[in-house]
Amino acid sequence: DYQTLVKLVSKSRELYIIGSGLTFHYAIQLGRELSLIRKKVRALEASEPAVWDIIADVSENRAVIFFPDIPCSRETIASAEAFYQQKIPVVTLCSHLPCPLSAYSTLLITYGSPENNVNETALNLPFLIDCLVREVKVISVKPSSIISPEARQQYLASNNLLFNYEHVLKIG
Repeated sequence: DYQTLVKLVSKSRELYIIGSGLTFHYAIQLGRELSLIRKKVRALEASEPAVWDIIADVSENRAVIFFPDIPCSRETIASAEAFYQQKIPVVTLCSHLPCPLSAYSTLLITYGSPENNVNETALNLPFLIDCLVREVKVISVKPSSIISPEARQQYLASNNLLFNYEHVLKIG
């Protein structure tokens, strides 16, 4: 399931991350970190009117990740149902089951502790976000963005002004 999530995040043209209540913080964190390595990532609060604008303007290759709060708000459930009806992949990252969004989820991942240990559950989500961002980054970095040794050598050889001083610390 986790690898399916990584592929979905990597291959989607547009990605929306929706949180509500206390989980909105995690939606923003994931959105900010993913936006550094890929285009068209947006974090939203489930109650924002922009969510309904996105649902109304459906296009291919979109995906949605939900971080539902406990209890799950009506706005979150309604928007998940609307995305589901528009055939947009819906991923739900929830702390425990049962979760009302499971009825509309293409992929459901729980990160909670089986013993309902609140402290452990709260630590699991940042770890999950970090792992997800790392794996997406590996997929998203294209070899063409890496400078070839030949290009680097040509640049260094032609840049006497910056690089050919024997007793100067060279940074970069």
